[in-house]
Amino acid sequence: MMAFWSSVALLLAGALLFVLPPLLRREGPGESGSSATLAGSPALSLALHRERQAELDADLARGQLSPAEHASERADLQRRVLEDLPDADPAAGLAAAPALPRAVAWAPALLLPAAALGIYLLLGQPGSVNPAAPTEGGHALTPEQMQGMVARLAERLKTQPDDAEGWHMLARSYTSFGRLADAAQAYDRAAALQPTNPDLLADYADVLGAVNGRKLEGRPLQLIDAALENNPRHPKALALAGTAAYNRQDFAAALSYWQRLQATLAPNSDMARRVVASIAEAQSKLGGAAVAPAGTAAAPAGGATLSGQVQVADNLKARIQEGDTLFIFARAAEGPRMPVAIARVSAGAAAAGPVAFTLDDSSAMQPDRRLSQQRAVVLAARISRSGNATPQSGDLMGTLGPLAPGAKDLRLVIDGVVP
Repeated sequence: MMAFWSSVALLLAGALLFVLPPLLRREGPGESGSSATLAGSPALSLALHRERQAELDADLARGQLSPAEHASERADLQRRVLEDLPDADPAAGLAAAPALPRAVAWAPALLLPAAALGIYLLLGQPGSVNPAAPTEGGHALTPEQMQGMVARLAERLKTQPDDAEGWHMLARSYTSFGRLADAAQAYDRAAALQPTNPDLLADYADVLGAVNGRKLEGRPLQLIDAALENNPRHPKALALAGTAAYNRQDFAAALSYWQRLQATLAPNSDMARRVVASIAEAQSKLGGAAVAPAGTAAAPAGGATLSGQVQVADNLKARIQEGDTLFIFARAAEGPRMPVAIARVSAGAAAAGPVAFTLDDSSAMQPDRRLSQQRAVVLAARISRSGNATPQSGDLMGTLGPLAPGAKDLRLVIDGVVP
C-alpha cells in the first residue's frame, strides 16, 4: 500500500505545486517588482489578462494551438492572475499571515481552489464580479463565502450548460469540499463537452476512483487510458495508471508508468523523490535492478522506432469485451523476454478497425533496456481481459518478426489465443 499512498501524496503535491511557488515569491512590503506594480491597478491587470485570454481563444479557433496547448496556456494565465491580484485576494492573507498552528495547516488546500474559482469568475464573466467582493478588509475568504461562490457557479451552469471549463471548475470546487459524488457528476458533464482534455479526464478518473472506494478499474481506468492517448506524458494520468497497475499486482506495468512519469519531473524535486520510492517498490516486487536516477531516460535514437498498425482477425473480434486492454510491445529477439518498449490502449478501438502505433525509446519499461540498443526485436500485440501485462489463458495474441529497429508501415495481425 505504500506505493498507493506515495501516489496520493504525489498528486496532492502536484495539485499545489503550480500555485504555491508564486505565493512564496510574493514580494513583501518595501520590495519592488511587477507583482507590486500590478497590485496597484487590479482593473488594468485583469484587463490585460482578459485580452491575452481572447488571443489564446482565437489561436485555438484558428488551429494555431492544440486543445492541450490552449489548456496549458490558459492555466499559466490563471496562475499569473493569482500572482497579480491585490492583497484583497485570499492568497494575500495567506502570504502576510504569521505562522499557523498545525490544526489549520490545511487552509491553503481550501483557499487556493477558492482563489482559482474567483479567477474563473473574473475571467469568465468580467462584469459580473467585483474583484474586491470575495473578501472584506483584506481578510481571507470564509468557508461560507467559498461555498457561496461554488453555489453561484452551479447556478450559472444551469443557464450555460455548455461551459466545459465551468463544469471542470465546479467539479474541482466540489472536490476541495469533499463532495466527491457531486464532483463526479460535474466531471461527467465536463467530459461530455471536452472528451479529449487530458487534464479533465485525469481529474475525473481520480475522483471517480475515490467514489468507487479507491478502485481505478473499469470506468476510471478507461478515462486514464483516454488521457494518455491524448497526452502520453501527462503526469497525473501516468501516476494514476501506475497506481492502478500496482493495485492489480501488475508490477511491470506500474514500473513502466512510474518511470515514464519520472522522466517528466525535475530530478531533485520532492515529486521526483516520491516517484523514485514508488519505482523502488515496484522493482522490489519484480526482483529487479536498482532504480535509475530521475531524468536519465534517453530520448529516442534516430531510426530506433517501430510504427504501423495492429488489427484483429475477423474471427476473433467478437471475443473483445468492453474494458479489455490492448498491449503493443517489442522484446529482444534473443535474451530476456521483458519488453524493451510497450504501449497500452483500450482494446475497443481494435474491434472497430486497425490501431496505429509507434514504439520508441520513450516507451521503454527500464531506462537501461531500450529499443535503440537492440539489433533485432519481435513485435507483439495482446488483448488482455484482466488488464495485466502478464499473459493469461484466453488472451488474444499476435506476433511479427524478428525486425530491425526503424521498421515502419508494419502490419501486425492478432490471430491467436493464449492457451
